[in-house]
Amino acid sequence: MGKIKLTICGKEYQLNIDGDGTSLRRHAVIVEKNIFEFMETSHISMQNAAVLTALDAYEEAEKHSKSIDNIRFQIKGYMDELAKVRSDFEESQKRGEKLSKKNFELTKKYADADKQYEEYKKQIQEKDDKIEELLSQNEKLKIRVSEFEIEKDTLKKELTVTKNAAEPKNKGDKKDYINEIKDLQKKLSEKDKQIADINELLDDKDKKAEKLGAVVEELRKENRELWELKV
Repeated sequence: MGKIKLTICGKEYQLNIDGDGTSLRRHAVIVEKNIFEFMETSHISMQNAAVLTALDAYEEAEKHSKSIDNIRFQIKGYMDELAKVRSDFEESQKRGEKLSKKNFELTKKYADADKQYEEYKKQIQEKDDKIEELLSQNEKLKIRVSEFEIEKDTLKKELTVTKNAAEPKNKGDKKDYINEIKDLQKKLSEKDKQIADINELLDDKDKKAEKLGAVVEELRKENRELWELKV
């Protein structure tokens, strides 16, 4: 177990951790950004902003938890339906020679349906994994945007301070003064472009995730129809 030092809103926190602390540093940047946003938009104290930030984080975690519960519930439904099909199949075998033809049809129907079900299940898992990967990439990009925004604010402050300073009378100093302003303005433009590029990439990944979600929903619909045939 190691230790990590984090600074959030000017206050240092020393924590015991397992690993390199990369995720904690990332979360610290997001928490600090959210606190400042609450302070700026709602004109409240840092303590109240921290409470609101914690409430937001808890609500988001609760949403993810409900989503996972829904997926588990769907999988349970699939397993229950599969158990019912198997039960029906075993019952039909016990009826003897008189139902041999029916058993043969049920056997083939079950095998085909079970094979198709497994294929759909595999496709759904692959699409879910891809969506999860896209969402993870989006979170990393959003964190990067937050970091760029902080850097951009710092550059703006430096530019403001430089512009507000008295313009030097010495020709050489004046030239350096002008060059410094131009350099800060150039860096600001570069940050704006970087933020715009990442936002464009985020939009693209959101669209891909949305398309994959539609495909997954269609596969699940076909799976439900498949189970009806099997039953």
